[in-house]
Amino acid sequence: MRPIPRQPHGMFRSLNNGRHHLAAALCALLLLAAYGRSTEPPAPALAAPVALPNTVLPASHYRLTLPGSSARVSSPSLAALPDGRLAAVWLGEGHGQHQADQAIWFSTLQQQNWHEPYALVTRETAAGHSLAHLRGISRPHLLAHADRLDLWFNAHGPGQGTRPAIYRMASHDAGHSWSRPRRLPVSSWLQGGLLDSARPAQALADGGSLLAVAERPDAPHFFWLRLNADGQVIARTDAGGALAARPLPTHGRHALLPLGGEQLLLAGSSDPQHSELWLWWGDAQDTHGRSWQSVRRVASAPPTPDAPQPLTDPALQRTGDGRIHLLYVWHGHSLQHLAFTPAWLTSEGEAP
Repeated sequence: MRPIPRQPHGMFRSLNNGRHHLAAALCALLLLAAYGRSTEPPAPALAAPVALPNTVLPASHYRLTLPGSSARVSSPSLAALPDGRLAAVWLGEGHGQHQADQAIWFSTLQQQNWHEPYALVTRETAAGHSLAHLRGISRPHLLAHADRLDLWFNAHGPGQGTRPAIYRMASHDAGHSWSRPRRLPVSSWLQGGLLDSARPAQALADGGSLLAVAERPDAPHFFWLRLNADGQVIARTDAGGALAARPLPTHGRHALLPLGGEQLLLAGSSDPQHSELWLWWGDAQDTHGRSWQSVRRVASAPPTPDAPQPLTDPALQRTGDGRIHLLYVWHGHSLQHLAFTPAWLTSEGEAP
């Protein structure tokens, strides 16, 4: 009987090596999946709200006009500083072409006096730090932590169809000095997007923050980015708390502010021409938007050829003295500030 021919030892060695490599790859995948599950961040916990006075403040309000910084202004954002001051940023543009001479301006309010603003970042300096050509910057967004002030803004690249990048700056001395702009890294859950001007960033108990982002200007939905204390994106989440998506009785941009408990304050235009600015109360648990009640008309202005939408871009913030602050754009060229106590919302008479 003829013996069965034996295969070369190299073939058996190759098959065994293949099995070992396959087993090692499967083991690595299992370990990677287990590591991913074990490193998922816990559910975000919001930082403690601003401590408010125990006494009920009487109905009162005052109005101010912020010092002028540029020919056109838009996208104001407010933050309450730990020392009791109010900080504001906004986008300013010159008389040139669209998105030319752009700058993000910064100012603080102390004892009913807005300090002279200064430019935090311009389109040119943002482009220099990013080592790229930028068509423009937009939507500055301010958030105060216990020991830190964060600023985010959008930077628009040369392509019309590309999503804008998100940049961050930080200050550890209440806005006196700032870090250079750094781009949030692109990842599987962040390919760029527009900061949601209606929903303010929320401070987390661990020093991080939640940032509301939309994928494009006409997108009906948005998502929250969770950032750690160093400004690094660690998760994409739907945990927006009281600022989750809901139907609103406004046109265009609006502002939302949690007032404690389940109550929300909403500021926005009541008509498509933005000729009136109103405040509404609503219930945070009402996801269908049926509980909104108008409580105060704060401003009205007729449209003009130069300003077809005279009242736009409201921003809301509450400070430690118990007052609520509303900042909005008047006729596209100035920022108006209204400060009021909660009791003023339901007092007799309308704002002058």
